Amino acid sequence: MGKPNPASRRAALEAQRQAALASRRRGRMIGGLVGALCGLLLAAGLAWWWNVRNQPEPVAVGSQVAVSHASNQGRGITVAKTPTGKPTLVVYEDYQCPWCKVAHDGMGPQIDALVAKGEIGVEVRTLDMLDAGLNNDASLRAATAAACADVDGTHTKYRDTVFANQPQKEGTGYTDQQLRQDFAASAGVKDLTAFQTCYDQRQTHDAVQKVLDAARDADRDTSTPQYWAADEKGELKNQLDLKTLMGQRNPTEEELLAAIKAAA
Repeated sequence: MGKPNPASRRAALEAQRQAALASRRRGRMIGGLVGALCGLLLAAGLAWWWNVRNQPEPVAVGSQVAVSHASNQGRGITVAKTPTGKPTLVVYEDYQCPWCKVAHDGMGPQIDALVAKGEIGVEVRTLDMLDAGLNNDASLRAATAAACADVDGTHTKYRDTVFANQPQKEGTGYTDQQLRQDFAASAGVKDLTAFQTCYDQRQTHDAVQKVLDAARDADRDTSTPQYWAADEKGELKNQLDLKTLMGQRNPTEEELLAAIKAAA
């Protein structure tokens, strides 16, 4: 048997070396992929845990009560009944919305004056659209509390109180202490025990949800604030241009009434 060819032996050794290198590279690649996958799974797990940890505890919904001034098949709450032949001002608002507070503060006195003179009716449709963006449920809880105040007969004062105490920093929200105790006291809620039971057991849940569903089902933008002119049946006609109406200063009673009539 002849001696091995040195060239063939070197080729065989080189082939073995290349195979070993390739094997190590595959090992490192697989290890990297496994590490990356584990990292993704860990991140996903942590994200899931954080979301679950920060979800509000489910609240038991008690027996429902009728909202005293529900309007238009439950699409809102009547703040002031519309006189015969006069337009209705329909307000879409969110209690966490800073511009809703600006509009409420800037036009509230004029609206009250027009109501007192029998010039308009007013309907409020309260939304909770900011809850998702702000990662809380303060808008929904405030809407629930305001509906409970309507059952008590103090909706308008309660609504004013919530806006007056809106946090300066958007997203701070409202605490249960504020909504069920502090604001109720400031608004002069007549039956505090019944109001707090209504709030704690979400007894206006169905009424509030009906308003939200009606707004979401409408084929239009549901951002807030929105001020609309409507007929006596509450059917929306045209939206007021708040940017123009409040661009330089708050409108006078006459200017506001003219804008409502023009949109009706």
